[in-house]
Amino acid sequence: MVLSLFAILAIFTTIMALLGREIQKIGRKNEQQLKFQQTLIDTIPSPVFCKDTAFRYTGCNKAFESYIGYSKDELLGKTADELWPKELADHYLQQDRLLFENPGLQCYEGATRFADGTVRDVIFNKATFDDNTGSVQGLVGVMLDITDRKRAEEAVAFQNILLSTQQEASIDGILVVNENAEILSINRRFIEIMGIPAHLLEEKEDEPVLAYVTTLMADPRQFQEKVRYLYEHRLEFSRDELSLCDGKTLDRYTVPLLSPDGRYYGRLWSFRDITERKAAEEETKNTCQELLDIIEFLPDATFVVDKDKRVIAWNRAIEKMTGLNKEAVMGKGNNVYSTPFYGEPRPILIDLVDEALDVISGDYPAITREGRTLFTEAFVPSFRTGDNRFFWATASPLLDTHGKMVGAIESIRDITEYKRAGEEKLRLESQLSHTQIMETLLVRLGHDLKTPLTPLLMLLPLIKNRISDPETKKMVDMCSENINCIKALAEKNKMFVSLVSSIKPYEYQNVTLVSAVEECLAESVDTIATKGLSCQVSIEPSIVVPAVPEQLKELLCNLISNAVRYSPKQGVIYITAYLHAETVSVSVRDEGVGLTMDHLEHIFDEFYKADESRHERGTSGLGLSICKRIVRNHHGRIWAESAGLGQGTTIVFTLHQHSNAMQHSEKETVTNG
Repeated sequence: MVLSLFAILAIFTTIMALLGREIQKIGRKNEQQLKFQQTLIDTIPSPVFCKDTAFRYTGCNKAFESYIGYSKDELLGKTADELWPKELADHYLQQDRLLFENPGLQCYEGATRFADGTVRDVIFNKATFDDNTGSVQGLVGVMLDITDRKRAEEAVAFQNILLSTQQEASIDGILVVNENAEILSINRRFIEIMGIPAHLLEEKEDEPVLAYVTTLMADPRQFQEKVRYLYEHRLEFSRDELSLCDGKTLDRYTVPLLSPDGRYYGRLWSFRDITERKAAEEETKNTCQELLDIIEFLPDATFVVDKDKRVIAWNRAIEKMTGLNKEAVMGKGNNVYSTPFYGEPRPILIDLVDEALDVISGDYPAITREGRTLFTEAFVPSFRTGDNRFFWATASPLLDTHGKMVGAIESIRDITEYKRAGEEKLRLESQLSHTQIMETLLVRLGHDLKTPLTPLLMLLPLIKNRISDPETKKMVDMCSENINCIKALAEKNKMFVSLVSSIKPYEYQNVTLVSAVEECLAESVDTIATKGLSCQVSIEPSIVVPAVPEQLKELLCNLISNAVRYSPKQGVIYITAYLHAETVSVSVRDEGVGLTMDHLEHIFDEFYKADESRHERGTSGLGLSICKRIVRNHHGRIWAESAGLGQGTTIVFTLHQHSNAMQHSEKETVTNG
């Protein structure tokens, strides 16, 4: 019995030993299983945690530790209100309680504090777990951080709102379609521009809208073809203008919607009403053309440059002045417009409109400024053909409506002849002043000479009668002859001076030309007879000329006396007159000494004598000068002809045969005041 008890005890001891060993094996196996499970949980990238039914943390993975900034040892056995701010802890407790009351799965969006103290948005996915009896033992939770996603979603939402607002605020009509040409969006402006009925927009189909818009086009076929082409060629960009039946003009622009990898998502169409702009552009174009036309026909050489100093206008006058046609300069810069003047490109007045005068005056000493317009005179030596020229130039900036300089204009006038005329005017004024002084002197001299000559002319004959010595009488005769020459010279001077004044209309009389000639021949009859000359007069008795009788007689007498003086003995003098349409030409020809070409140019000059070596008494050198003045006063012409020395001389003058001269003189008198 005792043995049996020991045996039983031994058996029990053995069994217990075996059972202990088995229990140890099971413990080691469970421990390994727990380690495996922990390792498995730690490999999950999302934060994972476990709680018991008392809401205490019973486990977590490495991701959870890193996410919240607590180690597992710091977590185990603690509840949320021991770890988190009250607001978060209360929320966690409330959700956990709901889950335990309704075991199973739970998913909700919440917040948690991150390791750096920031609060992050997360989605909690939790589930309860049971023991073998089916009793709830706790819960397991997994957190998904959606902070970045929410921010991205908010950014996308903001971008969508921004794009939608921009689209609605745009002055352009905008239509967006997807890859299947289905309408994604249409803004209010597109509906306004096209006048699209509301019912066409309800189905979001592109075809009805496209069909309606096509009916608005001035060229619907071309419009359809272009739309079809762009839908078929998805990657193409396009910009063009559309003309509508109602007169509108639209600027159409379209681009494909492409992802960074080139995927096609659809197409955006943009439409802008540019009707008013086109009208303004057309008006501006017409105005500009009118201005260019005005510039083109300005008499002064004119050109225009833009703000980059490129030529945009080059008129006919400057083409003629410079020899450069439009094609050679239009659109070109680099001071191309200065080359014709200076032989090389260089800044000229148009380039200096905004410079200070003290800077410019070195190149243009005579420069002045009125407002922003420059005026100057410039001397250009050896211009084009080598001639020195003077130019007057003016340059002004061209300003837009805001006062900003957009170009400049310069006009150039060749004042060379004006300058020369000015110089000639000064010379003539000086000469006139000198002439007036001389005329005054001559008048005074004639008057002063006449006073002492009168008693001499009266006394010398008396003295001669009282003298018996022949030699003394010869000397008295010589004195009388010279006194007569002085008297004749004084009278000639007086006559010459008197001819300066123009003829008054009332001084004209109708004079029979042949009678005037015969009267002059009668005065020279003694000299003619002495030299044995003959005179042939070929003048129709019917020829009458309007003239001042005294001046006409002086003219004819001077010419006849010259012909008599220079004719050889037994020579012939020819006096003829020819009728023309409005004038009469009269010629006096002798067979005398003749003239050289040089003499022909000067014989009408005052005091000129063809042969200076001959000092003939009774010749003053004023006879032909007086003839020239008389003919000029009668608005005629006078000239000399000669075949050369020893070939005789012909003096020809013209007079009006009717009253035209008198009418002309009246007009001239009125004109001259």
